[in-house]
Amino acid sequence: MLNPSPLRIFIPGKDSQNPSSTPSIPTIDHAGSLTDLHYAPAYMSQPNIIALSKSTHISCSYCGVGDSGNYQIEKSAHNATAGSFSIKNTGPSKGCVKLRHSTMNKKVAHPIHLAPSVLDPATGLRTAISYPDAIDQLADMMLHHMQDNKRSLVYASGQIDYFAIFAMQEVFRLLGIRNLTGNAEHCLNAGAVHNEILTGQEGPFLTLDQAMNGNQHLYILNGWNGVITHPPAFNQLKQKPDLDAYIIEVMESESALEIAKKLGDERVVLIKAKGDSLLAMAVAHEITTHHPLAISETFIQRFADQASFDQYQALIKSKTYSAKNVAKKIAAEPQLEQRTVKAILDLAKKLANPKVVPIVMPSVGLSQSSGVVAHCLWGSLLAMVGKFGLDTDSTPLGGVLRLPGQINAESEVQGLSRKYFMGRIPMEQSKEAARRMGLPDNAYQDAVNDQPRAALDYSDEVAEDELFLCFGTQFEANMPNRKRWLKKLTQDNNTLVVIDPIPDPWSLKNAHLIIPSPPHPATPKLYQNGEWRLTLSMPQKKAAKDTRSDATIIYDVMANITKRLAKDKKLAKRHPTLGQLCKSGYLQERFLEPDLANEKGLTRNEGEVNRAQLFERIQDYLHGGCGPLYCSFDHADGKAIRWQELVDAGSLLYGGVGKNRFMLDYQDEDCQPFKDIYRNPGTFNFFSPVKEDLEMPKGTILNSGRGSLSKNPRRIQFATSTFNSGKATPLDYMPDEHPLYVSQKIAREKDFKTGDWAQLTGISGDKIELPVVVSSRVKGDSLYVSFHRARSQELRNLYINDVTDHQARCRYSSQSQLKIPRVEIKKLKKSIDTTYKLNKLDYTKCKLLFQMATNPTAIPTWQGQEIEALVSKIINETSDTRTYRFIADPVCLFDFKPGQFVTLTLDIGEQQVQRAYSISSSPGDREYLDITVKRVPDGHVSNWLADNLQLGDRVRLKGPMGHFCLEPDALPKKILTLGAGSGVTPLMSMARYLNHEESQVDLAFYFSVRSMDEIIYEQQIHQLAKSNPKFRPIIVPTKQGETNSTLDASGRLNSNLIQKLVPDYKERQLYICGPQGFMNAAEDLFLSLGLAPNQIHKESFDGPAKLEANGSYKVTFSNASQTVKADGSESLLDIAEAQGIEMAYGCRTGGCGECKVTVSQGEHLNASTEGLTSVELEKGVRLACMCFPQGDCVVQT
Repeated sequence: MLNPSPLRIFIPGKDSQNPSSTPSIPTIDHAGSLTDLHYAPAYMSQPNIIALSKSTHISCSYCGVGDSGNYQIEKSAHNATAGSFSIKNTGPSKGCVKLRHSTMNKKVAHPIHLAPSVLDPATGLRTAISYPDAIDQLADMMLHHMQDNKRSLVYASGQIDYFAIFAMQEVFRLLGIRNLTGNAEHCLNAGAVHNEILTGQEGPFLTLDQAMNGNQHLYILNGWNGVITHPPAFNQLKQKPDLDAYIIEVMESESALEIAKKLGDERVVLIKAKGDSLLAMAVAHEITTHHPLAISETFIQRFADQASFDQYQALIKSKTYSAKNVAKKIAAEPQLEQRTVKAILDLAKKLANPKVVPIVMPSVGLSQSSGVVAHCLWGSLLAMVGKFGLDTDSTPLGGVLRLPGQINAESEVQGLSRKYFMGRIPMEQSKEAARRMGLPDNAYQDAVNDQPRAALDYSDEVAEDELFLCFGTQFEANMPNRKRWLKKLTQDNNTLVVIDPIPDPWSLKNAHLIIPSPPHPATPKLYQNGEWRLTLSMPQKKAAKDTRSDATIIYDVMANITKRLAKDKKLAKRHPTLGQLCKSGYLQERFLEPDLANEKGLTRNEGEVNRAQLFERIQDYLHGGCGPLYCSFDHADGKAIRWQELVDAGSLLYGGVGKNRFMLDYQDEDCQPFKDIYRNPGTFNFFSPVKEDLEMPKGTILNSGRGSLSKNPRRIQFATSTFNSGKATPLDYMPDEHPLYVSQKIAREKDFKTGDWAQLTGISGDKIELPVVVSSRVKGDSLYVSFHRARSQELRNLYINDVTDHQARCRYSSQSQLKIPRVEIKKLKKSIDTTYKLNKLDYTKCKLLFQMATNPTAIPTWQGQEIEALVSKIINETSDTRTYRFIADPVCLFDFKPGQFVTLTLDIGEQQVQRAYSISSSPGDREYLDITVKRVPDGHVSNWLADNLQLGDRVRLKGPMGHFCLEPDALPKKILTLGAGSGVTPLMSMARYLNHEESQVDLAFYFSVRSMDEIIYEQQIHQLAKSNPKFRPIIVPTKQGETNSTLDASGRLNSNLIQKLVPDYKERQLYICGPQGFMNAAEDLFLSLGLAPNQIHKESFDGPAKLEANGSYKVTFSNASQTVKADGSESLLDIAEAQGIEMAYGCRTGGCGECKVTVSQGEHLNASTEGLTSVELEKGVRLACMCFPQGDCVVQT
């Protein structure tokens, strides 16, 4: 059964119809809704062979570390939820949160589609169609665009797998399509292609394990913000006891702060954008002039092209590249020049040391600013000192560790290009590519004759009608100069087809045809990461009946076309190459299912093409023709990897990476480590840049990336857990806006302060508006903004790529220069009306949201998980007290007990804070939830709420929690509540609940107030008294001279008042809430009056008192790999927060249990263990807010 699409909150006056919720299109919120697979699908086994046993191996579908492991569903009598699973035996690293997100067990940004759909241009509505109909329509479109004056172009993401890329090579090239590209052209392209320029082959030679282990490694982190992009790899690096590292950055990124904390500020080299190339030249200059003996003449004579080295050396000897001259040119700000000079001198000295093993770890940002240039110059520098390759024992002499931004970007580089066939075979050698496929020499001539276009030029105006096939990713957002690209896609003469499990709203509105592939856990994937590690991800879920994998869709289209060619002689005549291949039986053997007339066909099982058969076909191609290609799937000894080996292992390194690829064996006269794509011997070619390559950008530069540049843990957590377009990752912690971080220099010049709004104008003239944060972490003439998803992206159409430039690119690789666009910045006089806020939404409109549901019973109930909520109403109760009403987004019904509390998570400045507040609304009013907050002196959060929280603002709620509540199934006959100040809030929830349920409980509601003029809930209390004869309010002022004239009562709580106003108090259950002094006095009073302890219930808002300092202890937080000092006076929670260690918490008073940790070693004092079971206590589980270390402790969070 499919989950109902969530009822989202839409802005009044805006569209209230989300095209993704068209009733005729079946969707689900997450892949956990799909049926578990308890067997290995037949399409993963060799045809006509006994099926494989069930495999649980699943890969990450995001970054290029390429982690994978065994997926295990964890169910028991106490735990049988859809999200209960684990991933064991992970590698090559321990895996981060994105590996778990790859299972897609949590709701993602947009619904997952389960059937193809077509667009009705007249109405703008989409209609679901069957998979066979979709294939038929796609075949029509592709054949139509094979005519004169028409063309097809392909754009794919780094998440499509190797099988799909090979299918594109095999099918689309036959259909005359030359332009196959992907967004690796925007990211990994230069980082990979530079190696081809230097050595004749793109591709890695170091493994992650080699890079992270070993002695005397020098890490040069060239823009790599691993804290955000590759957390497990960065954590492994940070934990090295002998870490020696420099980070080269244009801002103080999260990784830069970590390196500075561990090694000192001088290890952070802050430079201007695109200054990396000159920095590498300066280090090379220093070695040449002051450490000439470090130059490896042996490497140059044996393995390099002498002429290229002579040209390179002549260039770097120039005084232009002295440390002082370069630092003056590239230092981010003048005061950083000396630090830059020192770093250049120190790096040169370290690299000159024969024992030092340099490991360069570049970023995508390096490619997106200087293209291949900086990569080539760092590679040339390492080669000059003989540290570019492996030693004879396979240990690294030095080199580059490739960590792509996307899981399969390496396969894109090998297979998606307008210049190359699969395996980087040049277009000019089309005969070689054809022969590897068993085709005649002229089979690819139509593709060769097609006009080549770089991805950046897809938006060019041309005379031809064009069909755009977009596979995965948020293609409409990822292209620089985005509006130009969208204009191209929506022209009347162009056709758009999207193949993606999660089509976004823009695609739903504009794509002529959408064919959803299954989500990641429901389809087989073959990926290769940055170290050439092949990973086979096995399906763990059953795909919906009208979805197919990308590869199968491509092969099914070709099968459809093949059948048409066989039946339609006119069609075969119009396409003579295809017609001849059909006549010869080639197309039938390659694309149709086997039958009596076609025994060699492409087998399909359960609708999917057979992967074992495809793998064999891939290996035939890679090893065919004139011999094995550089990237053929082989072991280090040259033996081809077999399908069953890969299935059994789950992941395998290929190509000799980490073993013998680029091995520098000076004793072997026949050693030739550097070869071309056909493995013909070659040499290392030193790179000499031209003047244009080293020119620095001028003006105000907009940098963008994955980093949050915030100290707020939730912002950082969002940055590490989301990915690129953010479509397939959960919405947890997504911000409303990403701020524009403005350097102090620009802030002074343009009169900006934090909280202002700025307008940016790109070269194209397009503009975007962003809120400003003035930050010392951004330097000089630079601006920074995160490119990750925010709500503003769709709700106010904000896309960073509206102001980036599609024309600026690397002249060697066509890599886009996304990190250095020049922009104009202007201060706005008024802040933007951020329309994602419901500024005029009142309670009536909130009620309407529930009436919008076609099936009210489908509205989910809050299960206590953390949710997002919007402020729908603010009520001024008194001069210093407000009630905030929240509704959930997506809408849900709140379920709690009267008296319980919730935890609010708020972003206050650069901090993320959590506070617990009692719920003041009734559980009977399930569509909203109220809290009431009173200003208090020095109240950090309470005062912030009063000064800042507005209608339409979002907060995060978690709960409900707490044992101070009424049990609906066990209500006492009589209750006395005692409240003081804002302590009345949970008591008001109880009163409202009893009234809503028309309960016969006798409730005496004692409220101690300072003045009769300042009564919280005054009107509501009077209304309750009128409507409910069982509710008796007792309001007693404490201010001298004031009296409740009706009751003739005043003063502080005492026995005379109680005996006068509540003479039957001994028959009642007592609920007390208020300041700690009030509650202690009340409890003592009623105990002295004869109440039994089990009649008294208290709610406390105060945490444990701080203890006296009594020593010096080490507290190790093992999960954060951090040890800090403590003196015994603070709780574990306070200690962790002071060190920036993220730890879950809620009430801070020991009542909610959110801050449970395990203290595995060390003495400690527990202020409270309430709510912990005996089993938990025995295992060392403690409440961090209540646990005070009294010795050296080890804590697991």
